[in-house]
Amino acid sequence: MTTDYPDTPMNRFMKAANINGPQLAKLVGCSGVEIWRLRAWPEKKDGRKMNVSWAEKIAPHIGCKPEDLIFERKNEQSMPWSVKPIGKPLTDVEAELNNYFQITCQMESRIDQLEAENNRLNKIIDKLVCA
Repeated sequence: MTTDYPDTPMNRFMKAANINGPQLAKLVGCSGVEIWRLRAWPEKKDGRKMNVSWAEKIAPHIGCKPEDLIFERKNEQSMPWSVKPIGKPLTDVEAELNNYFQITCQMESRIDQLEAENNRLNKIIDKLVCA
C-alpha cells in the first residue's frame, strides 16, 4: 500500500533524493512513525510540523539545508519565500529569517550544552552528598 503525502519541502527533497521513510528513519536514528508524522503534516491529524531540531537531523540525509525544510519556497530556481510581507523588500525578509534561524540554532545548541553541564554538576553533587 502506498501513501500519498502532501506536497511539502520534506517530501519533495525525499523524492529527489530517492529515499523512503524507513530508510530516512534508519539514517536519522528514529522510528518510522516519527518520519511518517513529519511527512503527513498538515493533512493527517497525527502529523507533526517540521521544527528546527528535526530539520537539522533530516536535512543532511536528503540533500538540503535545515531551513529548506522549514520555510516554503515558491520555486527551485530563484528560491524566493512564498509569503512576501507588504512594505519590505523580499531580500530584507529573507535576511531576517536567516538571522532568526541562525539565532534559534545557536540557542538550542547552548541549551543542550547547559543541560549537559547541569547533569554533570548534579552527578558531582550526588557524589558529595552520598560521600
